[in-house]
Amino acid sequence: MKYMIRYTVVFTILLVAGCTDYLDVIPDNIATTEIAFRNRTDAERYLFTCYSYCPRIKDIFANPGLSAGDEAWPYESLKPDGAGYVPTNSVLFDIPLGLQSVTDPLANFWNGSRGGVNLWQGIRDCNIFIENIDRTVDIDEDEKNRWVAEVKFLKAYYHYYLLRMYGPVPIVKKNLPVSINITDVKIYREPVDQCFDYVVELLTEAAEVLPLVIDDKANELGRITKPAALALKADVLSTAASPLFNGNNDYTGFKDERGFSLFPPEYEPLKWQRAADACLEAVNCCHEAGIRLLGIGDINEGGRYSLPDSLKKSLIARVVVTEKWNPEQIWSSTKYVSGNRYPFFSIPVLDIGSETGDNSQPFHGYAPTLRMAELFYSDNGVPIEEDLSWPYSGRYDVVTSGSDLRYYVRPGYKVSNLCLGREPRFYGSLALDGMTWYGYTKTDPDNMCYLKCKAGEVGGIGPRDRYNETGIYNKKVIHIDANVKKGNKNTFVNYPFPVYRLADMYLLYAECLNEIKETPDAEVYEYIDKVRARTGLEGVINSWQKHSINPSKPMSKKGMREIIHQERLIELAFEGKRYWDLRRWKELQDYLNTPIRGFNIRAAEAEAFNVPRQLFRTTFSLRDYLFPIKESLLLENPNLVQNPQW
Repeated sequence: MKYMIRYTVVFTILLVAGCTDYLDVIPDNIATTEIAFRNRTDAERYLFTCYSYCPRIKDIFANPGLSAGDEAWPYESLKPDGAGYVPTNSVLFDIPLGLQSVTDPLANFWNGSRGGVNLWQGIRDCNIFIENIDRTVDIDEDEKNRWVAEVKFLKAYYHYYLLRMYGPVPIVKKNLPVSINITDVKIYREPVDQCFDYVVELLTEAAEVLPLVIDDKANELGRITKPAALALKADVLSTAASPLFNGNNDYTGFKDERGFSLFPPEYEPLKWQRAADACLEAVNCCHEAGIRLLGIGDINEGGRYSLPDSLKKSLIARVVVTEKWNPEQIWSSTKYVSGNRYPFFSIPVLDIGSETGDNSQPFHGYAPTLRMAELFYSDNGVPIEEDLSWPYSGRYDVVTSGSDLRYYVRPGYKVSNLCLGREPRFYGSLALDGMTWYGYTKTDPDNMCYLKCKAGEVGGIGPRDRYNETGIYNKKVIHIDANVKKGNKNTFVNYPFPVYRLADMYLLYAECLNEIKETPDAEVYEYIDKVRARTGLEGVINSWQKHSINPSKPMSKKGMREIIHQERLIELAFEGKRYWDLRRWKELQDYLNTPIRGFNIRAAEAEAFNVPRQLFRTTFSLRDYLFPIKESLLLENPNLVQNPQW
């Protein structure tokens, strides 16, 4: 009888030392390949085991993209010794504090700890599946080929997740037999270009077989499709073409024990062409599958109430994330998290005029920073610091809101100037003191809930240790039907979290096109303008010429690069993309070496509350672009070599 460990025991010990329970994920504790693949039912269970390693992207304690950057800041007691809700080994908010280490790394996806899952285990089980699925006799050839394609996708995704975090990684095409020489099993990290090429190879093979759409929607939504594979391929190649991995002189001397250079020494512009081709292929495939941008016509009317278009435009930012299987989503993760952590730590207590909540529930701990509030455009579609008419120097002044913005801000309320004259995505993604909140039991656009979060108010800091540290709330990830009431009578709506959606692909394609052209042209503008148009913003050319202090900015490659970058940061805010984008662009050091700021939440009056205060000055050095490998693993296998400056 051939035991599972025959294929992998030596490799597992040396690559992911310390994981003594690695067989636990095998279905029903089955320990033999003959039994695991004896029939279709057992083989399908193993297929779902391969899916089970997908990182929890909707978990602020497991996804570095949500917690390791500068989008949000936690309150002080959101720590392992705090209220007891936080996992004791996965506080990823410590990464921007400079508390990453080689002895016990945070977000350890190499061997699974501190919020990370062991992705090498996932790759190993993917290989076991591919190597043994032919044993299953009661499965037709088409279904078997589809399952293999799904597992190839997952194998590619796990390699890419590691590659994006750690840079050069081992390429595990097949599991190693137990009879292999102990020297040969001490594998090496491969040059990053080879790693990217292998991931692309797997995805190309998978895309040829995967279905264009899911036909059995009742049972299979969330399974991998061809558009998902091509979207991931576009992401992979765009990352490979970006400054972190393409001509990065900071890693010129980064070599392994064989003397092999692990990073390409020179910039290769053709990588952007490959990425652009992959983006176009993904976009065309999405269109063929019926995937499209969400628009105001997709926003359901609020029961008996008719919603104004201005409100619908802002709701797009929420609905595109929180509405299950909406037409813009390419691939969404159905890996739910106990307690709905991301929405739970984001939702405020609102003044609903009756039976108001109290500040004991929920935690309010995921607080967007002032940098994010300043990021979104003015209502003229340009950055607020560039707008000819927007009062940037007085952005923190307190003014009394009028009725012209009543669907966004409560009339007659003292608010910060930051709340006024902004684009619809600002109002759909964030909530500041005095801003309205559609839903939360109220769907009458003329009688909405609103946020009161000064000290002592229903949504502000109170006697408990659960509070919002910045005075800004993340509205984008809260479903319209979610609410908080007294007595813990809370309503949360779980939903698959988007990994890729069409707006992401449009903006990625625009970015790649801009990089391969001498100067931007209509093709570059087309795809960014599509994303802007659905919320009522003019195209970049018109917006900058009419309203910006720098009207020629969209005409140059550098200027258009800045515009595309900001557009991605706005459109995909709070979706776990910003951190990875800033890394691949090599811009994180520009953001994480500056202060994290919020409002003065301990003030009870509007004039004192709306004053910026520094919460922390984060630290980021060149070494932080690559995550460290746990030190003990290097002792087990010196061939792996540590990342530079760790």
